[in-house]
Amino acid sequence: MVELYKSRGVPHDDAESIVGTMAKHRDFFVDVMMRDELGLEPPDPSGSRFTHLRAGACCFAAFLVCGAVPLLGYVAFVGAGWGRDALFTLSCVLTGVALFLLGALKSRFTLHAWYVSGIEVLIVGGSCAAAAYLIGWGVEELLAAWNLTAGMPDANVTRA
Repeated sequence: MVELYKSRGVPHDDAESIVGTMAKHRDFFVDVMMRDELGLEPPDPSGSRFTHLRAGACCFAAFLVCGAVPLLGYVAFVGAGWGRDALFTLSCVLTGVALFLLGALKSRFTLHAWYVSGIEVLIVGGSCAAAAYLIGWGVEELLAAWNLTAGMPDANVTRA
């Protein structure tokens, strides 16, 4: 926190004094650290059980909606004669747009600009999706190399 205040133009001795005074009041200090250092709003201490249930329900609904996005391309265009690669590309693009929009929405709760937050979530979410895809591909290749895919449906066969 001292370094943060120094970067904002507060002299070192004053910054140490400010942080030392705030540290005597633990809850206040944690709230200030959350806002100034992490860019997050601390939770409302007067939140009731209903508030927590509502927040959980919102989180679950967001998970369902955002989790369905990668499937939208397949569901919406499966009968349109698009090939598997085109549907996969569409799914990736829709997922990228959804991740960026989710990050932009996240900026309402942080101190970051909407486009910075959008790019951050796009990079993190895209990296996680790429890692999951590569792990799945690697497991499939490993099973094929060990000849353990006998009896499993062939993912490379196009079905009518």
